[in-house]
Amino acid sequence: MKISIPAALRHKRFFYLWLGLLISVAGSQMQISALFWHIRILTGEPKPLALGGIGLARILPVVIFSFLGGPVADTLNRRRILFVTQTALVFVTMALAILTFTGHITMGTSTC
Repeated sequence: MKISIPAALRHKRFFYLWLGLLISVAGSQMQISALFWHIRILTGEPKPLALGGIGLARILPVVIFSFLGGPVADTLNRRRILFVTQTALVFVTMALAILTFTGHITMGTSTC
């Protein structure tokens, strides 16, 4: 049985874009799983409000910046936009990791 590579992946630049996005999406999924796990460790039990807060913090920027993303992508270099946004994601993830490992992230307690 011969495995054929799709025609689009034979183009070097598209292959690198596809591979980079594959790695980015996998990393984002690992990060969200780690966040949920971290909430579980900090609270000792799953807290629906805390988990919902994570979901809200993830979706709000998508909703807000989706209105700006189209015009920006039409006027600026898309390759540079991808590079800047993916680099920013790396720095945010590194900051979260550093804050976690140094013990600076805690869950606020509420009286609810």
